Amino acid sequence: MSSDSAPRPIPGGRPLTEDDRRAVIAALAVHRQAGRLSSTEYEAREIVASSARTWAEAGVLFGDLPAPRPEPPASASTPLAAPASAGGIDWGQGLVAAMPLIALALFVLTRTWIWFLLIPVVWIFVKGPGRRQ
Repeated sequence: MSSDSAPRPIPGGRPLTEDDRRAVIAALAVHRQAGRLSSTEYEAREIVASSARTWAEAGVLFGDLPAPRPEPPASASTPLAAPASAGGIDWGQGLVAAMPLIALALFVLTRTWIWFLLIPVVWIFVKGPGRRQ
């Protein structure tokens, strides 16, 4: 490999569109035609590329290959979807931050300690597995 073949990180959290997947597969085809990939390697990487959902998943396919490498479009530097919030406020994050104070206020009002269990429950609901970070 040449000196320009050092792997460059491809931004990860950005989703791939169908056009992006086609570009990734086309770049793999260029490497196959240049003899850098065997037919078996190409087919295996093509399968991974066709099921990749983010640029990070597609980027690992080119870690050992020189240019050409597909790049996310310049417009992909901005998020494709706005965060789940209204008016610029992330209500889930705000609720997680306020929950200790809410639990303390409910404890003072009711003299029942069980309100403190809401702190981890709300955190799990808002930030737990499968949730947006």
